[in-house]
Amino acid sequence: MDTFVTFVTRLVYGSGAEAITTPNHRSWVAANPTPTGTQWMAHHVDVMLPACESWLAAHSLPPIIPWNGTRPAPWDTSQDIPLPPALDGSFTGVTTLGQLGDALAARYTAAAGTATEIAGLEKAPFSHRYWGFVRWAKEMRDRFNGVIVLPAPQLYDRDGTRLSAIPFFDVFNELHWRWHFDLPAAGPTPGLATSAGQRAGAGGVGMSAGEEFIKFHHDHNEILFEWLARTGQPAVRPINMGSGWPPPAQAASNPSTWTEPDDDPWINA
Repeated sequence: MDTFVTFVTRLVYGSGAEAITTPNHRSWVAANPTPTGTQWMAHHVDVMLPACESWLAAHSLPPIIPWNGTRPAPWDTSQDIPLPPALDGSFTGVTTLGQLGDALAARYTAAAGTATEIAGLEKAPFSHRYWGFVRWAKEMRDRFNGVIVLPAPQLYDRDGTRLSAIPFFDVFNELHWRWHFDLPAAGPTPGLATSAGQRAGAGGVGMSAGEEFIKFHHDHNEILFEWLARTGQPAVRPINMGSGWPPPAQAASNPSTWTEPDDDPWINA
């Protein structure tokens, strides 16, 4: 089984034998810098989304949870972005699918202003929120067309751990954010060296700032690795992104030909 990153890499950059869609996502974005609403939906909803949903189904992974961009920062409701009337279910002012596509594309841009991980369209598919948004866009189109839309189920493990990607990463990213900004923890998390997994800030675990920084992020990644294992996904492969990934000079080539840089400061001396 490919990792999620490997699958998305092929979807975005693959061509020829390595292509999942033709043209690939990178080529489509470059050729359509200002797509119409109809073109936006045709690519993101009718090409990209089915490819991802097929990959998820083939590996028995949880389905995509729709995400409409209303709460880009779950830890700070002051950053919420209310839905416009065109997309609140009333479809105010929307009479055609083209107008709906325009409204969805504008909503994506508005959400990406805060959820900046989806702001760069070329690499947006590496974020689970991108997939949540295009899934929501599909549901909005279905509703506009009078199709009954059933809610996507959130999946949990037996102990209550969230297995659906967007709900899990909302909490995972919140915990990381809080470590950098909240008041110190009262002590380390049981089973870990630091306060990873707590809604608490740095400090309170008896380490120097430098030591805690390294060990916290190690522990935080361990939580991700445990989640991947629960969903049956392979471990994350470390990649040196110090010079960009893919290296800009190789971005037009197939992913199997890319070479990872070994330049300082990441090379093991």
